[in-house]
Amino acid sequence: MIKEAISRISQGEDLSEKQSHDAISQIMTGQASEMEIAAFITGLRVKGETADELTGGVRALSEAAIRIKPKVPFCVDPVGTGGDKTGTLNISSAAALVASAAGAIVAKHGNRSVSSSCGSADFFEALGFDLSLDPGEVEVCIEQLGFGFMFAPVFHPAMRYAAPVRRHLGIRTIFNMLGPLTNPAGAAGQVLGVYSSQVMPFAAATLRNLEIKHALVVHGSDHSDEITISGETAVFEIKNGQISSYSIKPEDFGMKRASLSEVRGGTPEENRKAVLEIFEGKKGAARDMILLNAAASIFIGQASSSIRDALKMAEEVIDHGLVLNKIDQLRGFRHMACKEA
Repeated sequence: MIKEAISRISQGEDLSEKQSHDAISQIMTGQASEMEIAAFITGLRVKGETADELTGGVRALSEAAIRIKPKVPFCVDPVGTGGDKTGTLNISSAAALVASAAGAIVAKHGNRSVSSSCGSADFFEALGFDLSLDPGEVEVCIEQLGFGFMFAPVFHPAMRYAAPVRRHLGIRTIFNMLGPLTNPAGAAGQVLGVYSSQVMPFAAATLRNLEIKHALVVHGSDHSDEITISGETAVFEIKNGQISSYSIKPEDFGMKRASLSEVRGGTPEENRKAVLEIFEGKKGAARDMILLNAAASIFIGQASSSIRDALKMAEEVIDHGLVLNKIDQLRGFRHMACKEA
């Protein structure tokens, strides 16, 4: 399967969804050699991945993943591909907490840092969250607290077969998109930040192929994989099988533009401190950028009918201390669950 796929790719041919699925399934089950994996993912990168190839890959990775099914009506995953090299605070992770405090049910999916000083897992760990929760505990956490963090190595053990090759190659490959698109809780809503405007159309087409109910694909004009505070953000919206595109900017929501240097991040401890200061009332560009991204997740998470209304909700939950309360609940989740048991 993978040999045939490599042959097709080497001739510049695109793979069908099934061909991509079968090749990546072979990788995920440990049946492909490191040389075959390297040839396959490098060949796709050189040729340029398509929506069908990405869709097939997501289906294969999803089949190999440990899945959970929280009993909730709808959940959203705010996630970025990373690799934008902007070095900002953990905006989408902080925004996820705000969205949850505002009533959206968040099934956040992430990992430790690859291209920055602090990945989402590093940030949540610095906040005091327990990354050792097993899948069943995360499922209950989502049901009881409206928020759960799915640590990628726990939910995607099959990715270990591709990890050494990816590490040695040191280039962006199809796997940089597959992980963020494969939510183990089957989130029907997604806010996907991508590292390049060029991947937006096929990322949106992939989400449509996967029958995601409502999603936004976003990319900032400053190359950030989030809704940016420094300029315009390109948006592809997927809803009911239809894709529309538009752009938004801070001024649309009564905010001032600011340089990304004002939202620069650092180590997990530095990011934890900076974000908690915002949740305790500190104003400025970082708060505004968190608010914009939280509003997108609140909107997609069906807790608001518009981003504008969602922005007001995000402001209120920060100002009333509800995000800090949410963090306290999440810190104590395992202890609370043990007491109830």
